[in-house]
Amino acid sequence: MSDISQPQHNRTADEITADLMAPRVPGPLADLLDAIIAAADVPLPGLDPADERAYHRLLAFRLFAAGIAAQSAREFGLTDGPVNFLRKEIARNPVTYTLWEPPGDSPAEPGPAAPKETCGRCRKPFDPTDQRHDGQARASSTPWCRRCVANCHGGGADHVCVICDPDRYRPTR
Repeated sequence: MSDISQPQHNRTADEITADLMAPRVPGPLADLLDAIIAAADVPLPGLDPADERAYHRLLAFRLFAAGIAAQSAREFGLTDGPVNFLRKEIARNPVTYTLWEPPGDSPAEPGPAAPKETCGRCRKPFDPTDQRHDGQARASSTPWCRRCVANCHGGGADHVCVICDPDRYRPTR
């Protein structure tokens, strides 16, 4: 039985943490893993659909490049080649979209002067001019937009969300 699979009884949390944090990966493999983690570390996009598309394209490309690097390391051994390739591809394809910022966290604007009413589920502001069945207008007198209500009603028999079962999602005190 290996050290990892043996019971951890009568050990302090510091001893267990020290074992988990102990370096067990050789240098070249650790470099490759660090490069793969850097490739997958793509910040979330803003709410604009173009930003979301750019985010998905960038993430897909970087993970594809990480797969090439991992396959190359497996086929030809752990050398600096796969790591250098992946780091060059990351540098060649930087983040070009607007990053997501939580509302009111921007240092330039301390908070909205007049808060707009937003959907209770997706948090997007209501647009009274968008009266489509799946638009951004408020659905009747509910706290949700038409899009969220349309998505909720499109769910299956096992579907549960804040719209169809609000009691389940109410905060408890």
